[in-house]
Amino acid sequence: MISEESKINEFAARLLKLRKDSGKKQQEIADYLKISRPAYASYEVGRRKPDLIILEKLSDYFKVSVDFLLGKEAIQVKMEVENKENKAGEISREDEIRKCFGERMAKLRRDKKISQEAFAKEFNISLFQVQQLEYGVRMPSLELLVKIADFFSTSIDYLLGRHSISQDTKTMLPNYGIDITPELIDFILELQSDERGKKLIEDMSNDKKKINKMVSIWEIMND
Repeated sequence: MISEESKINEFAARLLKLRKDSGKKQQEIADYLKISRPAYASYEVGRRKPDLIILEKLSDYFKVSVDFLLGKEAIQVKMEVENKENKAGEISREDEIRKCFGERMAKLRRDKKISQEAFAKEFNISLFQVQQLEYGVRMPSLELLVKIADFFSTSIDYLLGRHSISQDTKTMLPNYGIDITPELIDFILELQSDERGKKLIEDMSNDKKKINKMVSIWEIMND
């Protein structure tokens, strides 16, 4: 199992590379996050762990997935950023995350026919904490969020309500250096909705040549 320190170091390394590749200064990103430059710099050297709101803002800024930032995805997929600015009277983004996370966690748990009691035992938390999470009154810690995403083979971005694809891209196709875009993911999911398409994906899952051929055909279709 990857240690928490390794995860933070991976996040720090990816954040540093994204900033340098973008040509931005630390102060520019700190201003965007509305924090001090030293506070931002502490993320890049792995001395500070980001909360979910900071993670999402960084993901939006660099147009990458939260999963990529945390090292859960090897491939950098460009994400389309939605406008999350709230008007007066609307609920905060933090409230939206809690609500969406709770609903999606509860659905995934029910789909796997796992009771709240069994779920609590699996993650070494209390039944009351599970209920708080599912009712949207408690924000999950970063560590718990990652564990839940891994347990259900889903993405953190799905759990946070950033997209509607529940399946983790790592379980769709092996990492053969293919540029897995959101459009390609949609194509794969559409194939998997049909029994013949699902079997086709399964047959190709360990064959690099077949996968590359499928991707080439898909690219021609969308050229």
